[in-house]
Amino acid sequence: MQHEKRFVTLEDTLGRVAKFATILSPDGISVRMLNYTGDEKGRWDNLKTVEDVRKRMETVQYLAGTPLGTRLSSNVLEPMILSKAKCGSLRKPVIVVMITDGEGSAFLTWTHSMSISS
Repeated sequence: MQHEKRFVTLEDTLGRVAKFATILSPDGISVRMLNYTGDEKGRWDNLKTVEDVRKRMETVQYLAGTPLGTRLSSNVLEPMILSKAKCGSLRKPVIVVMITDGEGSAFLTWTHSMSISS
């Protein structure tokens, strides 16, 4: 019961964040799940409404033990920010919000902080 409550809370929080994010970026937002592979290849890009986000969330199966730092780097920082910044195609500021169910298997480490600042 407690396990499922965490996921309901996570989805509710994401819905609230998505509400504001879609106002700030009406052309659409991108959502990435750090322990889920169904968000690959742009399937979770250009989401324009909270309902778009909620529909995607219905497909997620939660797994325990996410290596937060590693997945943040490989799923978000490198493909969505760093690679675009390096080649000059980063067209607007990027706001990264990480919402967790509280069960990561490793501490978040900022391995790319030097790359971002340079």
